[in-house]
Amino acid sequence: MQKICERCHTSNEHTLKSGEVHPLCQAVVDDIPSNTTHNDYILENGLFEDRNNFLSFCQKYQFQFDTLRRAKYSSMMILYHLSNPSPMNFGKCCIICCAHNVF
Repeated sequence: MQKICERCHTSNEHTLKSGEVHPLCQAVVDDIPSNTTHNDYILENGLFEDRNNFLSFCQKYQFQFDTLRRAKYSSMMILYHLSNPSPMNFGKCCIICCAHNVF
């Protein structure tokens, strides 16, 4: 990433290392849409509430991220479970026996 020095930022011309002086001007961009808001919707679930929920979910379905192949598969399956939620997918895990949906 290139940065502009303070002198070039405040003046209208720039001197190159070779000694050549050239004017600075703004570039006009016409292809920016006027509405840049996202139309995404938020999925409400308990999977990402805390790391223990996510860990127990990954352990329950044996999702692993140690290789690229497993990470791709696990990510796709997590997205599937997020888009097709069922009541048994999420929930608290008992810290002693790891039973799911503990209240």
